[in-house]
Amino acid sequence: MKKIVNPLTPGDVIQTHPARGYWGCAVVLSARDSTEKFQPMCHIGVTTLITRKKYSWKSVDPAELEIVRFYPDVRIAPHEYYCDPDVRTCIGIYAVKSSAGLSIVGRVDPSAIYSLPLTFDVGDGTNGRFPMCGPIPDDLGDEAVAAWRQVHDSARFNRDVVKDRELYERIDATIRAEARQARKARSSSAAPKNSFKPKPCRGSA
Repeated sequence: MKKIVNPLTPGDVIQTHPARGYWGCAVVLSARDSTEKFQPMCHIGVTTLITRKKYSWKSVDPAELEIVRFYPDVRIAPHEYYCDPDVRTCIGIYAVKSSAGLSIVGRVDPSAIYSLPLTFDVGDGTNGRFPMCGPIPDDLGDEAVAAWRQVHDSARFNRDVVKDRELYERIDATIRAEARQARKARSSSAAPKNSFKPKPCRGSA
């Protein structure tokens, strides 16, 4: 496979637009070109910076940038959730073929944002191993929006969380019901049909 040069470099600052009315900031922490098995990859960290309008990089103090850390909610069963006690650092491994569509607004020293070792081995955020997140999504940085709203818009944010969970539960219930119906239909069609036909009884002569 022809080598693809990574279009991003460590220290690139990406202005994100993860939700309507919210702009944020993510930083490329590492980058490597493609290999025989993998596309160009980057570690990208989502920072806590959130503004309500598109910002100029000149208005940002790089010294104030820090990676989002959060406690994820985990769904353990229908309508049952709990807050994971292990804090997560919002860094992911992303595949990057092109920088088209990304708003690169500045450069920083990536080690000033995250100084611990990073590896392209996939993991849960421990020992330098972070989740594989695929291509950079349009809503990159939505974790920062959630963290910001928990502080500045908590009542509405909590109501939205309840609505989102209710919607998810309805969709999940529909999918489960359709899967049960499909299994039942397959089971019925696969069941052997009774081909035994009793012979008429003959009386004695």
